[in-house]
Amino acid sequence: ANDVFQTAMWIKGVGAPPAAVTQQIAKRKEGCSPQD
Repeated sequence: ANDVFQTAMWIKGVGAPPAAVTQQIAKRKEGCSPQD
């Protein structure tokens, strides 16, 4: 539940992304970058 709240705040541009999102971004950067 905390991850969901943290993700919502991150989408709004407040705070850092949760660990799960950070890991997904790291994996995507190794391959091809998404919309980032």
